[in-house]
Formats: sequence, structure tokens, C-alpha cells
Amino acid sequence: VESEPAFPKVGATLDDVARIKIVRAKGNADGSFTFTRDGDRWVIDEKGGFPATESVIRELLLGFTELELVEAKTRDPNRFEKLFLSDTDKDTSKASRVILEGTSGKVVLDALFGKRVPSISGGKPSIYMRRQGDDQTWLATGELEVRASAMQWLPTDLISILRERIERTTLKAPGAEALELYYNDTHKRFDIVDLPEDLKV
Repeated sequence: VESEPAFPKVGATLDDVARIKIVRAKGNADGSFTFTRDGDRWVIDEKGGFPATESVIRELLLGFTELELVEAKTRDPNRFEKLFLSDTDKDTSKASRVILEGTSGKVVLDALFGKRVPSISGGKPSIYMRRQGDDQTWLATGELEVRASAMQWLPTDLISILRERIERTTLKAPGAEALELYYNDTHKRFDIVDLPEDLKV
């Protein structure tokens, strides 16, 4: 099957990308958010400028350069929803619209990405996509993944504290009583403070 680059000019402009917008329908629980380049790092505007995971952003940008169009699909807007490619201004849309902007504000990429298709042969996965404003949909191959909620773009290791520095801590969940733990030197573990003797954890 002959293929062609989905975004042949993007590779030359990656260093100039200053903003990445992930746009989804209002009815999509994953939400919309924006990444802004801040020096050598990327931050999430909607999370108070909290840094995003650099490797995840890098994989996304490289994914655009490696994405290959392999098969033209429907041009019928009535069939977009089946591919998760409906316009994001529709509340029922499951598409993820990605907009890359340069330092001058110029848009260098604007496309919708929909349903992912895993490879049954162990090769590269595929994804349905179409350029914004264009009714032509495509099946494209590549490792591109537009992650869901903003939390999936954040570092999982938010804080690291040596166990030796923790003697007591309190856990609190919404609608539940606080649970206080202390480090038991004898058993080398954390135990619950004032746990009744007839209860075990």
C-alpha cells in the first residue's frame, strides 16, 4: 500500500511550535487544554502552569512527523461520528482536535484525530483523522497518541520523600474521616493510629 506523510511540512517547524491546543467537545469528559512552551519546558495553562511530562509532549510532536496516510475513507459528514471525527463543536463528538501554533501565533497544524486501530500483526497502530475544514477522512499509520485527560500529560512522580523522613502522616478522602498513620519501628511498617485491637488491616 502506497503511503504519504500526513503532515510533510511539520518536521521543519517543530522548533518553532510555541503552543499546543487540545480541543474537545463540551460533552467530552476528557476536556480541552493548552500547552505553552516556557523556555525549555512545556506547561499546562489550565493547571496553573504546572509542567507537563516532556517525553509525552515530544512523542506527540514526533508522532505528527511520522504519521503516514495509507487509505482515504469517507467524505460523508454523516459517517464522521462512527470514526470519532465529528466536529468538536458538537456535544457528542469524540474527536480530539489538535492545533499547533508557532511563536508568531501562526497555525502550523490543525487536524482532528479519532478512533485508534491496533495492529493485529504487531506493526504500527493506525488512527482515523481528517484535517480541520476538510471532509476527507483518512486512515493513517504511526505511533501518534493524543492522550485523554490533562492528568495523563502530567508527571506521575509529583513528589518523592525518603521513608526515613516520615514518622506520621494523615490521609483524607472527600466524605470520609481522616486516617492517621505512624511508622512502627518494631514491625518496620506504617500502622493506623488508635486502631482497635479487634480490627486488622
